[in-house]
Amino acid sequence: MKNQLKSHIQAEAYKLVLGQLIGVLILAVLTLLFKNKIDSLSVLAGGLTYGFLNLLFVAVVFRYYRAQEMHKFMAAFMLSETLKLIFSAIIFLMIVKHLPVSLLFTLVGLIGAIVSFWIASFWYFTRS
Repeated sequence: MKNQLKSHIQAEAYKLVLGQLIGVLILAVLTLLFKNKIDSLSVLAGGLTYGFLNLLFVAVVFRYYRAQEMHKFMAAFMLSETLKLIFSAIIFLMIVKHLPVSLLFTLVGLIGAIVSFWIASFWYFTRS
């Protein structure tokens, strides 16, 4: 029973991240249609930076699911969110510095990943 609950909670969290990644892909395809390949790849690189770190966040944080483990959940949440933001900045800077991408569209991808997570969460939590 415990493992089923844990699996269910993690699966639901992964669905939100999947929605985020789908949003990033849609944004990259739209950029490809209306701009060019470099800008589209820039959007994809910026968006995947945050999206993949969210996958790691879910794997770390949602290990704890019982009421007795709430302090562990909160500690993992705070540490993981802090590390996610730090690594997002580092990876973003590495992408912009070492890959032939557009700074503006890489930033658009990163912001698009954040907004698409909000949209996926809103959609998920408001459906009946």
